[in-house]
Amino acid sequence: MNADGTNQRPAPDPGLYDQLVAREACSHTGIQCVYVAWNKDSGSYDLYIRNTADGWTFYATGGRFTEYSPVWSPVDNRIAYVTGEDGNDEIHVWNLDTRRDQRVTSDPQWDKHPTWSPDGQRIAFWSNRATGHKQIWVVSAAGTGARNLSNNNYNDWDPIWVK
Repeated sequence: MNADGTNQRPAPDPGLYDQLVAREACSHTGIQCVYVAWNKDSGSYDLYIRNTADGWTFYATGGRFTEYSPVWSPVDNRIAYVTGEDGNDEIHVWNLDTRRDQRVTSDPQWDKHPTWSPDGQRIAFWSNRATGHKQIWVVSAAGTGARNLSNNNYNDWDPIWVK
Protein backbone atom coordinates (compact mmCIF):
# COMPACT_ATOMS: atom_id res chain seq x y z
CA MET A 1 0.00 0.00 0.00
CA ASN A 2 1.03 3.58 -0.32
CA ALA A 3 2.31 5.40 2.78
CA ASP A 4 -1.10 7.05 3.21
CA GLY A 5 -2.93 3.67 3.20
CA THR A 6 -4.29 3.86 -0.34
CA ASN A 7 -3.70 1.38 -3.17
CA GLN A 8 -3.67 -1.77 -1.05
CA ARG A 9 -2.64 -4.83 -3.06
CA PRO A 10 -0.76 -8.15 -2.70
CA ALA A 11 3.04 -7.99 -2.71
CA PRO A 12 4.38 -8.73 -6.21
CA ASP A 13 7.26 -10.90 -4.90
CA PRO A 14 6.66 -12.67 -1.57
CA GLY A 15 10.37 -13.66 -1.41
CA LEU A 16 11.27 -9.99 -1.31
CA TYR A 17 9.49 -9.68 2.05
CA ASP A 18 12.02 -11.98 3.77
CA GLN A 19 14.91 -9.97 2.31
CA LEU A 20 13.41 -6.71 3.55
CA VAL A 21 12.85 -8.16 7.05
CA ALA A 22 16.53 -9.17 7.27
CA ARG A 23 17.66 -5.73 6.09
CA GLU A 24 15.54 -3.98 8.77
CA ALA A 25 17.84 -5.28 11.54
CA CYS A 26 20.98 -3.57 10.22
CA SER A 27 22.19 -0.02 10.65
CA HIS A 28 22.04 2.44 7.76
CA THR A 29 25.81 2.01 7.38
CA GLY A 30 25.56 -1.79 7.39
CA ILE A 31 28.31 -1.98 10.03
CA GLN A 32 26.08 -3.23 12.85
CA CYS A 33 22.98 -5.39 13.16
CA VAL A 34 20.59 -5.84 16.09
CA TYR A 35 19.27 -9.22 17.14
CA VAL A 36 17.37 -10.87 19.99
CA ALA A 37 18.92 -13.48 22.28
CA TRP A 38 18.23 -15.08 25.64
CA ASN A 39 19.92 -13.32 28.55
CA LYS A 40 20.40 -15.73 31.42
CA ASP A 41 21.12 -12.84 33.81
CA SER A 42 17.84 -11.03 33.17
CA GLY A 43 15.85 -14.19 32.46
CA SER A 44 14.38 -12.68 29.29
CA TYR A 45 15.07 -12.11 25.62
CA ASP A 46 17.02 -8.89 25.12
CA LEU A 47 18.53 -6.86 22.29
CA TYR A 48 22.17 -7.26 21.29
CA ILE A 49 24.26 -5.44 18.69
CA ARG A 50 26.76 -7.27 16.49
CA ASN A 51 29.45 -5.63 14.39
CA THR A 52 29.27 -7.21 10.95
CA ALA A 53 33.01 -6.90 10.22
CA ASP A 54 34.49 -8.63 13.27
CA GLY A 55 31.49 -10.26 14.98
CA TRP A 56 32.03 -8.29 18.19
CA THR A 57 28.77 -8.26 20.15
CA PHE A 58 27.49 -6.09 22.96
CA TYR A 59 24.40 -6.01 25.13
CA ALA A 60 22.10 -3.16 24.10
CA THR A 61 19.04 -3.21 26.35
CA GLY A 62 17.47 -5.40 28.91
CA GLY A 63 15.53 -5.89 32.03
CA ARG A 64 12.92 -8.25 33.30
CA PHE A 65 10.80 -8.14 30.15
CA THR A 66 11.26 -9.76 26.77
CA GLU A 67 12.16 -7.47 23.90
CA TYR A 68 11.70 -8.47 20.26
CA SER A 69 11.13 -7.34 16.65
CA PRO A 70 14.02 -4.83 16.60
CA VAL A 71 14.41 -2.62 13.53
CA TRP A 72 17.17 -0.09 12.97
CA SER A 73 16.35 3.43 11.80
CA PRO A 74 17.45 3.98 8.20
CA VAL A 75 18.97 7.38 9.08
CA ASP A 76 20.55 7.19 12.54
CA ASN A 77 21.27 5.05 15.61
CA ARG A 78 17.74 4.48 16.90
CA ILE A 79 16.23 1.04 17.22
CA ALA A 80 12.48 0.50 17.43
CA TYR A 81 11.41 -2.70 19.16
CA VAL A 82 8.52 -4.32 21.05
CA THR A 83 8.51 -4.91 24.81
CA GLY A 84 5.96 -6.07 27.36
CA GLU A 85 7.35 -3.90 30.15
CA ASP A 86 4.31 -1.61 30.01
CA GLY A 87 1.86 -4.41 30.81
CA ASN A 88 1.19 -5.32 27.19
CA ASP A 89 3.18 -5.24 23.95
CA GLU A 90 4.16 -1.66 23.11
CA ILE A 91 6.72 -0.13 20.76
CA HIS A 92 9.73 1.64 22.21
CA VAL A 93 12.68 3.39 20.59
CA TRP A 94 16.18 2.96 21.99
CA ASN A 95 18.65 5.69 21.02
CA LEU A 96 22.13 4.18 21.00
CA ASP A 97 23.83 7.59 21.00
CA THR A 98 22.05 8.96 24.07
CA ARG A 99 21.30 5.56 25.71
CA ARG A 100 17.71 6.72 26.19
CA ASP A 101 14.62 4.64 25.74
CA GLN A 102 11.30 6.18 24.72
CA ARG A 103 7.88 4.55 24.69
CA VAL A 104 6.27 5.33 21.33
CA THR A 105 2.88 3.60 21.56
CA SER A 106 0.43 3.46 24.42
CA ASP A 107 -2.73 1.46 24.07
CA PRO A 108 -4.31 -1.38 26.07
CA GLN A 109 -4.18 -3.55 22.93
CA TRP A 110 -1.11 -5.01 21.21
CA ASP A 111 1.25 -2.90 19.13
CA LYS A 112 3.73 -5.04 17.23
CA HIS A 113 6.20 -5.37 14.37
CA PRO A 114 7.57 -1.83 13.93
CA THR A 115 9.10 -0.64 10.66
CA TRP A 116 10.70 2.77 10.04
CA SER A 117 9.74 5.22 7.30
CA PRO A 118 12.62 5.96 4.90
CA ASP A 119 13.22 9.37 6.54
CA GLY A 120 13.16 7.96 10.10
CA GLN A 121 10.29 10.25 11.11
CA ARG A 122 7.49 7.67 11.38
CA ILE A 123 6.99 4.08 12.45
CA ALA A 124 4.40 1.75 10.95
CA PHE A 125 3.22 -1.26 12.97
CA TRP A 126 0.25 -3.54 13.38
CA SER A 127 -2.20 -3.30 16.22
CA ASN A 128 -5.55 -4.70 17.25
CA ARG A 129 -6.48 -1.38 18.85
CA ALA A 130 -9.81 0.28 18.06
CA THR A 131 -11.06 -2.38 15.61
CA GLY A 132 -10.26 -5.57 17.53
CA HIS A 133 -8.50 -7.06 14.51
CA LYS A 134 -5.01 -6.55 13.11
CA GLN A 135 -4.58 -3.30 11.23
CA ILE A 136 -1.58 -1.35 9.95
CA TRP A 137 -1.02 1.85 11.92
CA VAL A 138 1.51 4.66 11.70
CA VAL A 139 2.80 6.97 14.43
CA SER A 140 5.48 9.65 14.56
CA ALA A 141 8.82 8.49 15.96
CA ALA A 142 8.06 10.77 18.92
CA GLY A 143 4.86 8.82 19.62
CA THR A 144 2.26 11.30 18.40
CA GLY A 145 -0.48 11.16 15.78
CA ALA A 146 -1.20 7.41 15.64
CA ARG A 147 -3.64 6.56 12.86
CA ASN A 148 -5.00 3.47 11.17
CA LEU A 149 -3.64 3.13 7.62
CA SER A 150 -5.24 -0.09 6.42
CA ASN A 151 -8.61 0.71 8.00
CA ASN A 152 -10.58 -2.27 6.71
CA ASN A 153 -12.46 -5.32 7.98
CA TYR A 154 -9.59 -7.75 7.34
CA ASN A 155 -6.50 -8.71 9.33
CA ASP A 156 -3.42 -6.85 8.09
CA TRP A 157 -0.12 -7.36 9.91
CA ASP A 158 3.69 -7.31 9.79
CA PRO A 159 4.27 -4.22 7.66
CA ILE A 160 7.63 -3.46 6.07
CA TRP A 161 8.30 0.06 4.88
CA VAL A 162 10.19 -0.30 1.59
CA LYS A 163 13.31 1.86 1.66
